Amino acid sequence: MFLVRQHAVAGAFYPEQRQALSRDLRAMLDAAWPASASALPAPKAIVVPHAGYIYLQTVLDDFTLLPLAVGDATAQEVAQVLEAVWGGPETLLVISSDLSHFLHYEHAQAVDDETVHRILALDSSLSHSQACGGTPVNGLLLAASQHQLEPQLLGLCNSGDTAGDRSRVVGYAAIAFVERPRHVH
Repeated sequence: MFLVRQHAVAGAFYPEQRQALSRDLRAMLDAAWPASASALPAPKAIVVPHAGYIYLQTVLDDFTLLPLAVGDATAQEVAQVLEAVWGGPETLLVISSDLSHFLHYEHAQAVDDETVHRILALDSSLSHSQACGGTPVNGLLLAASQHQLEPQLLGLCNSGDTAGDRSRVVGYAAIAFVERPRHVH
């Protein structure tokens, strides 16, 4: 038996009408995912924002979702859980995290640039002021390092870029983690 959560904010954060929502999602996907992107290797893991409805799931067909909340877990414990569910190419790990919160636009840009730099360097010592999902991101970074995954920045912006108000913004990044190409000698 599958449970489907009923929409709670339809009409507030996304269109209430299914057809309008579908049209908006298709337009955003077409703008963000050019046809040439299908030649890219499938990621093993991604870090994506959890801000608004415009960010997230409509391109997967039939799938099973295992949601995990980490609470007071350590990054090492998160990495252990990720290892237990790692699977093969059929498994995609999705870490939901925004970056900085409620800083002025330029300050947020500087903080978020540093945070992304550290993620791309697989530095697993992020604080929760750098990423609200710092613990799960750190756990993924430990696992990505262990599995020799390569992080690739897909996008970086903040709510000042998307919503307009630049006095108190939230940072957003999308980062894919792919297997490093194997060199044959």
